[in-house]
Amino acid sequence: MSPAEHLAEVLAHEAELYERLLELLGEEEAALVAGDTRAVAGCLARSETLVLRLRLLETSRRTLVAQLTGCPDARLTEVPGADDGALGRARARLTAVLPRVERANRRVTALLERSLRLFDATLELIRSAAGLGRHYTAAGTLVVAGRPTLDGSA
Repeated sequence: MSPAEHLAEVLAHEAELYERLLELLGEEEAALVAGDTRAVAGCLARSETLVLRLRLLETSRRTLVAQLTGCPDARLTEVPGADDGALGRARARLTAVLPRVERANRRVTALLERSLRLFDATLELIRSAAGLGRHYTAAGTLVVAGRPTLDGSA
């Protein structure tokens, strides 16, 4: 198998894994909206595995691109025939899925950040109600608690 054919296989496999990651991000988004923490945890575990496999493929891709161009820092577009045949098809498939993964990842990130802000607000309410003393917020500011709202007496 020639390096160009091997590169086409690597790109096709990368595209396949990114398509799986896109599906997984959709599942994670739905689980976050539903508040299904077990499903979120399962999605995270599976996505970690996919990301590890993608990193290995990325290393292979960079090595093959360097071999085909003679330049260690070359981009895929610099490979001779990058738009032709199986290599061109695999490249187009990968190029098409990456922006979709990025958008899905941004949506999941926004949901997670919102969840963390709500969790932080809930903790702040509990701390102030219980009068748990001085503590720092997520932004690093010191908060001195006043008198507890809940003092244990009826």
